[in-house]
Amino acid sequence: MIASYLLTIRFADRQRPGFSETSLRGLVEKITADAGFFVEIVNLNVRNSQYVCAGDLRALDLLQHVLDAVKKGGAAADASSLAELVAKNKARYQGVLASGLVLSRGAATVPLPGVDVPFHSSFLRPRMEAFRRVLLANLETGRIRPERLVGKYIPNVMGRPFEIGRDYVQDVLRVTESERVKAVLDDWEGWMGRADGEKRALMEVPAV
Repeated sequence: MIASYLLTIRFADRQRPGFSETSLRGLVEKITADAGFFVEIVNLNVRNSQYVCAGDLRALDLLQHVLDAVKKGGAAADASSLAELVAKNKARYQGVLASGLVLSRGAATVPLPGVDVPFHSSFLRPRMEAFRRVLLANLETGRIRPERLVGKYIPNVMGRPFEIGRDYVQDVLRVTESERVKAVLDDWEGWMGRADGEKRALMEVPAV
């Protein structure tokens, strides 16, 4: 079973110094490697303050136990201490089914009830082509107005306001490594020309 988990960790308020985004990333990797349960950081909401993780409920429960120990001041936040906490707690999940766990609010974590899809995670990558086909079959391209999103929409992938410009799209490619985005950049002038043509055509449509 997969679920999403909102981490509301106020690092500035912690009792034990040294815990940071780097610590969290190392902890998540350690849980995956040592406990064998899938878990990833999927949203970086507020640097060094709030993150979203998605993963197997056993991994999320283990992550909560470790983070609570650090938040409450009962454990150090260095890499070796975090690794020891993972090793100490992972045995409790032997023979436990994910479906038998219910996440509850912790000292450093808040669950997202009702979310059982590992959004934004690598787990969904093999399913993205099917999802893309559904979107393309149902989106009315004539009604899409990307210019209305400029400066108002902040994509999770980028973490900064949406723009229409080559530099921005190049940054999208750097982050996503998307072949479709690369195709747009390879034919940038052609794409921009077609977009301008569509705009002019829409402006010439008489009002009803």
